[in-house]
Amino acid sequence: MVLKVLGTPTPNTSNEIQIFHVDARLSDELSDVGRAGFLKVFRLLRFCVQAIFYRFRYGANALYYVPAPPHRVAILRDWIALGLCRPFFKTTIYHWHASGMGQWLRESAKPWERLLTSWTIMRPDLSIILRPANRSDVEVFQSGRIAVVPYGISDPSPQFETEIRPRRIARSTARVKLLGKAKLTAAERSSADGDPEVFRILFMSLCVREKGLFDLIEAIALLGPALAGSDLRVELLVAGSFVTDSERLEFDQRIVAPDFARGNVSVRYCGFAGGVDKEKLLAEADCFCFPTYYEAESFGLVLLEAMAFGLPVITSNWRSTHELFPPNYPWVAPPRSPREIAVHLLRIAETPWDDSLRRLFLEAYSEDKFATNIRAAISSAAG
Repeated sequence: MVLKVLGTPTPNTSNEIQIFHVDARLSDELSDVGRAGFLKVFRLLRFCVQAIFYRFRYGANALYYVPAPPHRVAILRDWIALGLCRPFFKTTIYHWHASGMGQWLRESAKPWERLLTSWTIMRPDLSIILRPANRSDVEVFQSGRIAVVPYGISDPSPQFETEIRPRRIARSTARVKLLGKAKLTAAERSSADGDPEVFRILFMSLCVREKGLFDLIEAIALLGPALAGSDLRVELLVAGSFVTDSERLEFDQRIVAPDFARGNVSVRYCGFAGGVDKEKLLAEADCFCFPTYYEAESFGLVLLEAMAFGLPVITSNWRSTHELFPPNYPWVAPPRSPREIAVHLLRIAETPWDDSLRRLFLEAYSEDKFATNIRAAISSAAG
């Protein structure tokens, strides 16, 4: 993406920004991501030519670029793209969506890789990071300025007050009563969708081990004995695509193992979910779990979607993921800790629902707030 910033900012106004987008996708399939190939090189060169064309045709004066995660094939892309494009632009802006590049440069890069990185990637005018904890990772690139701009999204649950909130309250109230051995009236059961004894946990992400999927499955298995004699049943819904056949096979075998045969815990694979299917899963879940330790994890947009739907969220304290939540947020577990995840799940099941994460989404992660912050950051660098 290349930018043209017009006008001079004043204390009460920001620059007008024209955006010329280069759709620089190199992979056609998820399985192609991270793999080298001659077709990708050809596409990359074409994208670079397109960006330079915008520079001269429309006077675009700023190069806005999303740097790679710390994988060598992706870093090679950055060396080529930035080495070719940066000399033509007055201003370079990086928007760091992934973490770990600074750590790679400090600890793993070979001397020639550090030298090539210094020539092509170092010293942007502005680095935009997602959370304060990402600062140390990008400081090694000697940015002229670093701005913290959390992601924001349009509200995926505009019907929350009329449809989602009543359901959250009804199911939570009914579940707490059941755990206290109280009987539910027919009206209470009906308002809770007829099955308040089913505690639905949603995992929605890329289905790889490092996103915490298999740790979550082990946590669900641990709940089986803990729920013996209880009316509560736990169902894990897994939505997303598997990257490797071996992990899909391991998943399929694990969820039919004997410890899932008791009937009070189960796992259901829903496949990739988008659009209406995704909204339905988020609306019908009772809890969202994302215990990631993915190497390049930096934010996790799906966490914002879960907040918008008023779901209690269990996440990990990996990198800056937990910083999306309020200080002292209780449902944070260390990476690779199925037992702690299981404890959190039980506590959430018996805790009355509240709307604190929905309110946090509206206050901190709305599309309008993101637009205001990103405009201010870009204008300050390219004005």
